[in-house]
Amino acid sequence: MQRLPRDPRDDYSPEAAESRRRVVSDATGASLEHLAAFSFDPEILPGNMEGFAGVAQVPVGFAGPMLVDGEHAHGEYFVPMATTEGTLVASYSRGMRLTREAGGITTTVLDDAMQRAPIFVFDDARAARDFGSWVSDNFGAIKAEAETTTRVGKLRDIEQYAVGAMRWLRFNFTTGDAAGQNMVTKATHEACRWILGQRPRGLRDFALAANLDTDKKHSALNNLHSRGKRVVAEATIPARLIREVLHTTGEDLYRLRQLSNLGSLLSGAVSNGAHYANGVAAVFIACGQDAGNVAESSAGFTFAELRDDGSYYFSITCLLYTSNFVPVTGGPSTVESGQTPILIWWDYLEASEVAKQYPGWKVVIPSDASYAGYYSQAISKTAPDPAAARLWEEYLYSATGQNLWLQGEARPIELPSMVKSGSVDEAAYKALPAAPSGPLTFPTEAQITQAEATVAQGWTSAIGG
Repeated sequence: MQRLPRDPRDDYSPEAAESRRRVVSDATGASLEHLAAFSFDPEILPGNMEGFAGVAQVPVGFAGPMLVDGEHAHGEYFVPMATTEGTLVASYSRGMRLTREAGGITTTVLDDAMQRAPIFVFDDARAARDFGSWVSDNFGAIKAEAETTTRVGKLRDIEQYAVGAMRWLRFNFTTGDAAGQNMVTKATHEACRWILGQRPRGLRDFALAANLDTDKKHSALNNLHSRGKRVVAEATIPARLIREVLHTTGEDLYRLRQLSNLGSLLSGAVSNGAHYANGVAAVFIACGQDAGNVAESSAGFTFAELRDDGSYYFSITCLLYTSNFVPVTGGPSTVESGQTPILIWWDYLEASEVAKQYPGWKVVIPSDASYAGYYSQAISKTAPDPAAARLWEEYLYSATGQNLWLQGEARPIELPSMVKSGSVDEAAYKALPAAPSGPLTFPTEAQITQAEATVAQGWTSAIGG
């Protein structure tokens, strides 16, 4: 059989894809013309897949709207679902109508962690035990090394599991809004490089991953210790709606729930839900996510109560990736894949450097939409040494200090006078992106107050300390 062709110059071109389709078609007799029908530029695919030959077409429908009362999401949402299973979208829409008329679904995030679990093998169990104690004592240093590789990921803790002379370390990271598998792998690798450099006594073998993170497979461990976000979704359905929409009663629903619980126990199932995988897989495929994660994301626990007034309380605890594995934190891979086609960078965070670091990215300075804010400094009368504070302020507003701001690609307050006097750093001044010509929009006092409250509320979890 002929090997699939590769183009060392541009393996993602339409011509390269067509050559592979032709080889497969000639070998199998299959007609592949529909694979060639797609609307995106395949040049965005490097890093996302190899051997590109076309696109599978899966029908997509919208369920909903679904009414959600979450800690971050509030309101009604349409839910995209890619499937060829008849009645799937209709069934979910029916459930969304039921919960919407009942007042919506309340969602609560209980836990958030993404893992990588390396293994360390020692000469004997005592050396492995001592290593575990050393890891606990040096958690701060390990955390510092891990977080050198990421702006977003934070090492929360390290679980330890021992068998014989082996010690698994399950690194638990928070990853912001990103899925984070690659993020935590890089961070754990860097931490393990540092650990290995300390030459643990009796260490014989090491592997960066040894299946205890249980990536793309469900496990009892993940039932207890989450992988991804652990979310509870709950709703209470009045008896009237159960009769009108479902044409049954709360008593019948509750009786069936008890029978289903026993069936799950008898079968040894990892969860007592009906079929979470249907909805999770349909959403993952519609949103272009890694469908392999459905193996974990489809697990969860269902709990129900029949209330005295005939209403039916229903909750689902999603243990794994559900909704967490739709990465939204921008970066090179998400831009290249089209998931975050636009990133917003502040001028003083060196937006002009983007083009140097990531060839092909386009930096745009809006000409008709600029957002500004005041940055003020003052000397406190209670400062330990007000004179020293005054000297610092004088330095900041000297030509030397103002040029430091300029070199950081900020526009210092004294810039016009520095240009006029000739004291400006000409190279840094010329490197500034063009200033917007339109009017500036300043935040209102209420917006500033809300921003301060938001920063104060989220500072410890996002930044630490």
